[in-house]
Amino acid sequence: MVSQENKEIILDLSSQEIQVVDDGHGCFWTQFSNKRYEILKTLLGKVYDFFGALSHYDFVLTDGLEEAISQVVKSHYQRHMFSSGKCHIITSSNMPSAFLQALDELKIFGVEVSYIKYNANGLLDVDHLKSIINPRTSLISMMWAHPITGVIQPLHDVTELCRSHDVSLHVDMTGAIGQLDISMEDTGIDYMTFSCTKNSKNYAGIIAKPLMQLMPLICGYGIQKLKGGDFNLEKLEALSKCLDLLKEDLYGRILEKTTIKKQLVSQFKQTLPESNVLFETSETLPSVLVLSWKAFHSEHLSYLLMGKNIAVSIGGYRFPALKRILLEMGIEDKTAQSAICLNLERITLEDLPKILTAFVEIQLSYKRGGIS
Repeated sequence: MVSQENKEIILDLSSQEIQVVDDGHGCFWTQFSNKRYEILKTLLGKVYDFFGALSHYDFVLTDGLEEAISQVVKSHYQRHMFSSGKCHIITSSNMPSAFLQALDELKIFGVEVSYIKYNANGLLDVDHLKSIINPRTSLISMMWAHPITGVIQPLHDVTELCRSHDVSLHVDMTGAIGQLDISMEDTGIDYMTFSCTKNSKNYAGIIAKPLMQLMPLICGYGIQKLKGGDFNLEKLEALSKCLDLLKEDLYGRILEKTTIKKQLVSQFKQTLPESNVLFETSETLPSVLVLSWKAFHSEHLSYLLMGKNIAVSIGGYRFPALKRILLEMGIEDKTAQSAICLNLERITLEDLPKILTAFVEIQLSYKRGGIS
């Protein structure tokens, strides 16, 4: 049964109806009943709707972003690069570490990797990208918006280049979820990966156009032909709820975070003139603010701020360290070494005085020589 009461989907998984399927190798496995298939279709419809994808696109519910990215990279190599000889991939050095590691593995098989240059405004250099595309280029991989720098990339320009050179496009949407209106169909993306977190639980997956002929990373039985094993319908339900919450009043939330960000930047400039807000001339995610304060090293400043219950990021977990990303953009060393990322997702207008006070207290302690 599917209920829309309170905008939740309630699954009735008690049905004992089963269908037995032969996998062609003498093995048999049970398939969802018709009732559960209807539930599955409803949940998948919500996922496709959120990402602006057509219902016949391939979808894989993965156990994390790392699995999703690995499946895209290895599938594309097997389906499109191995037989064609087009063994050149263009990407960015600030991609998730799982993607960069997957490319390192492919280099053993003769795959060549080129890296896109970025300018000091955080934007990829479209002219440079155009110059490194060659007849052997098979895939361009990028993030629409980086979750640490927050800079929104010129996706339309990249899509046009891909189409004119017959190159496939993979875009990771992790940074954009809940902050930008995503439409896979309108943007011309071939592979899309994503990861989102709600209540400390992570949900990730892949959506790919059928022409990409996505291959399973994990083979075996199951109704999800692109991933072996039991299909986790409950996890898909949880992902659907997560996306519903992110979609709800999306534009109102964007406006609210944009307002908070503008006020915070204005107050920083008035109260902390030694600080420097990065990427002001670029379009950025509404809930990401990158700030440098040359009096402090980024690790030291993040430690002091977290001691005042203000969450910041300097990268280095799933993504390269922020200072490394900035240095590769040509940003001067002292600015890069002192940069932090403030995530405004859970910050309200009422929190702004607390944030500003924390920075002022750190500044005063520094001037008195009381910070160690």
